[in-house]
Amino acid sequence: MWRCAESTEKLCYAALHPAPNEASPTSKDLDAYMKFLTTVIGKQLVQALLQAPNKAHEAAVFKSYLDAFETASNFVIQAHFQELLEIAVAQARILNMDPVEWTKSHLRMLISDEKLHVRTWIKRVCDQRDEQDRWNVPETVEDFYEHCLWKSWRAPRFIHMNPSGNTRYDPASSWAREEQARSEQLLDSLVNRFTTSLVAGLLNKIAGRAHIHLAKQDKTAQIAQPSNESTVAKGRDSLVQRPKRARSALSDFEKFAGSLFDEALQNEKHRVSKEALLRIADQLDAFPFVPPLEYLERSDRKRVADHNKTYPQQALKSWRRLALANHPKFRSVARRRLARAAEKYRKYRP
Repeated sequence: MWRCAESTEKLCYAALHPAPNEASPTSKDLDAYMKFLTTVIGKQLVQALLQAPNKAHEAAVFKSYLDAFETASNFVIQAHFQELLEIAVAQARILNMDPVEWTKSHLRMLISDEKLHVRTWIKRVCDQRDEQDRWNVPETVEDFYEHCLWKSWRAPRFIHMNPSGNTRYDPASSWAREEQARSEQLLDSLVNRFTTSLVAGLLNKIAGRAHIHLAKQDKTAQIAQPSNESTVAKGRDSLVQRPKRARSALSDFEKFAGSLFDEALQNEKHRVSKEALLRIADQLDAFPFVPPLEYLERSDRKRVADHNKTYPQQALKSWRRLALANHPKFRSVARRRLARAAEKYRKYRP
């Protein structure tokens, strides 16, 4: 998740410190950071989270980028969960716990380890340490803790002002510094809110869906098992192996794209909106499953290849361009392939 942290940190620092200084990233760097963030969470979410942040006051800017950091972390956690769960199911015989709970416990440890990184993120978006101090060799224990943890840092008041906190925003005192005890209290509160959201709001939700999926597979396997003891034992063995055989029918693309499209279908109309389709396209371009030509349905592959060869300047070499294509021949190509991936994902998912 370090790239999510770095990108949002640099963007937030630039927004909080519009006057250029030695620590300010260049405009080229900022463009690269914004491009990465857009690739991870999608253009629509970036626009929703970061609406004119440079024109907002400090508390609103801080809250917007912290939310963007959390949202990007959500996508990373989802990807890690899928990979770890596949490992857990494949190695179910040697685990001494439920595969979903094993996966959940490992990600909970990962999220817990992020607490220090989030504390550092908060400090660095507000202030930058002197470059010389960063490379000084600590001579005492206190110097060592200061070098590693920046214990002398004091929180500006805007981090607990509305909308980041409950204190009324006051421009006159927004950059005034709190005392050490209050600074530590504010850091603890913001960090716990961040990690609790990842665990309670995301990890538990993903784990709940995974429990249901595995339970359905277990039930199917148990119905097919004969009643005598030897065949029941064989049935248990096949229950462990079955997900492995099923997963072999899914490519990495179908697992990733299928899960995204299937989740986007979970609405009243059971239809993926254009905005959701573009978010999926951005994630496919980021991971990267490009060029899309390699992953399309066979019936569509030749048409796209011919188009790319004939019109190289308008070549459909990214999922976003394919999703935005207005030509009747290509309008439904991306949606058709993703729908097929979701269909296979529902059939073979772990």
